[in-house]
Amino acid sequence: MLGYAIYAGIWIVIGVAWLLGAIRKRVVHEVCASTGFGICLTLMVAMWLGYFSIGDTWFSRLMQTLGSVIGLSGLGLFVWTVVTFKLKGRPERGWEHTTILVETGLLKVVRHPIYLAGALWSTALILWTQSVISLIFGAIAFGLWWMASKTEDSFNLRKFGDEYVGYMAMVPRWNIFKGLMNLRKM
Repeated sequence: MLGYAIYAGIWIVIGVAWLLGAIRKRVVHEVCASTGFGICLTLMVAMWLGYFSIGDTWFSRLMQTLGSVIGLSGLGLFVWTVVTFKLKGRPERGWEHTTILVETGLLKVVRHPIYLAGALWSTALILWTQSVISLIFGAIAFGLWWMASKTEDSFNLRKFGDEYVGYMAMVPRWNIFKGLMNLRKM
């Protein structure tokens, strides 16, 4: 019963605090991101409450370890990006509403590190819980993070114009390896 109350609370808060405003403003990337975040949070709570029984084999432990590495990488990516936006983006409010195009640090390697972090977190949750339910919902969350990054490109094109066109040509959406190779060419 506690789990259902927590899930309801998660979705009420996300719905009221984030989704309603994003839907009203017709900001598709925020709708996708908030829904992806809600799914990840729901899976985390289910894992915390012990709703997933994970086998105790070497393979299960290996997948959990891999999930931990991926999850910590996603968390680091998220924190680094938030700090970069706050310090370099001259945000109007919060940290994500930057007034200038930030092209430093991780944002020289990938265009949407926060959405990539969400996708990494979705993948980590699948590996940690190792269940069909988490695979289905984790895959949906991963797809929502991808859609958020895709639709934010058109939002940023309207916001930053030609400067963003040049940025898109130089920096891949999520491909870290290609982004690192591009850095070497500079």
